[in-house]
Amino acid sequence: MDVKLKKIWICLFLSLFAVFTLFSQAAVNRAAELINKNIIVGNTEKAYSYALFIIKFYNGEEIPYEYETAVKKAVVSQAESYVKAENWELLLELEKEVAPGGKEVRAAAAPYVKKARDYFEQIEKEKELKKKQEDALVEKIRQTEKTLEEEQEVSGGGENAVSESSEVSSGGISAAELEKLLQAFESSRKAELEQQARESARLEQIRLEQEKKIAENDERRHAEMTELIRSMNENSENVKNTAAAEKDFNRFFILVLVTAVSAVIILLIVFFSRQQKIQSEQLKTTVQTMQAMRTQRVPAITVNPSLLTGSTSDAGAEAQEVMSLIETCRKYGSQIDSVTQRKNVTTQVAELVVKICTEMGCSRKDILLNYAAALVYDIGFLSIDSSILRADVLSKDQFEVLKTHTSNAEKMIFFVDEEYRPLFKDAVSKHHENMDGSGYPFGLKGKEIPFIARVLRVAESYVALISSRNYREIMDRNMAVSELENSSNLYDPDIVQALIAVV
Repeated sequence: MDVKLKKIWICLFLSLFAVFTLFSQAAVNRAAELINKNIIVGNTEKAYSYALFIIKFYNGEEIPYEYETAVKKAVVSQAESYVKAENWELLLELEKEVAPGGKEVRAAAAPYVKKARDYFEQIEKEKELKKKQEDALVEKIRQTEKTLEEEQEVSGGGENAVSESSEVSSGGISAAELEKLLQAFESSRKAELEQQARESARLEQIRLEQEKKIAENDERRHAEMTELIRSMNENSENVKNTAAAEKDFNRFFILVLVTAVSAVIILLIVFFSRQQKIQSEQLKTTVQTMQAMRTQRVPAITVNPSLLTGSTSDAGAEAQEVMSLIETCRKYGSQIDSVTQRKNVTTQVAELVVKICTEMGCSRKDILLNYAAALVYDIGFLSIDSSILRADVLSKDQFEVLKTHTSNAEKMIFFVDEEYRPLFKDAVSKHHENMDGSGYPFGLKGKEIPFIARVLRVAESYVALISSRNYREIMDRNMAVSELENSSNLYDPDIVQALIAVV
């Protein structure tokens, strides 16, 4: 095999290794998602098995923040279930299993492991106390027997001696009492042995069940890995056979393949560079927006109160239902502002949505529903760690966690009737989409973005722009709308014009 062919094989191997790495990372991502889903439905054991997969995948290396958070949740849930079931042995086993997961994961499990250790320490103390009591009883019996023997020797063995030996002079105990002590000792010992037998049987049953589960998981993972290796070996063998049969054609094919792989790698580099730039801009904009909304009270945006209250003309069941939904959304909106430390932002954004929708000719029912959805458009923040929400500076990992508020939100609008839920899903999950497709989480473009999401994108940005000097030095209305007009790649121009007409 010449040098060029060796280089080709090396390039092909590296390409296959890169593909394998990508698939492995996808498996870790999937495991983290399944952890959260199983915790939500209460399947802590399955969530814990996925957490162990992630721990073993990194094998002592530092686990990325977004995965570490999911792993800690699974470990804590499983530990709590063990404590509830008083499976103290399994808690000690859990400590060993999560040890490679790093300091944070071990710290999450530590309080529950301590309970297990305290339990076993208490058991040992009780055993020591019982042993001391038994030793004292045995010593007392021994002393009594010794005293009886001495009295029998002194009495000379007659009937009087036998009679006198039934009781101990100078404060001893009688033979009957001695018999009772022996019986009590035997009963105590028998009860203790029975208790130990039951406890041993219970521990053995737990151990066998755990070993069975571990064996099943190991067997499943071994089968998956064996199948993957077999598939890769088959591919490698096929390439070798083809090379032996048609050497010239194979060289040409490999050259084409390597060229194609190289082209794909270059395209991926360009794509990820662009995505990194977009994410960097998203991070900067998100942090600036959150800071702006926290640092200064938003100027009042007034709206006609009659739009947001029921009237005698339409006080039917449906109208009452919508008004009840609005009240519920207002309560959630207050919680959102509280955890994000933003000052009345949800109400300001929602009322601005009402004015824009009115200007664009929406029906009264649609205006009310859009208002309700706007009150909870950031409800996903209730699932995010408050330290991230209140941080002045976010790392890239923290920003990735923050972005999950859009996907988490879809599970949090359970209080909305099925009839209105599609509108609310569009509002809570798609309000960070941009007209040019650079937004998240779906990268939608133009009219692919639902109307309510496009309105929220404009309304939220306007509120942020007029909230604080820290946000690009913009304070007044004219400069804010000019900024929105000049960013048609982000905002719907028609909605921006409607905004200009009402502010």
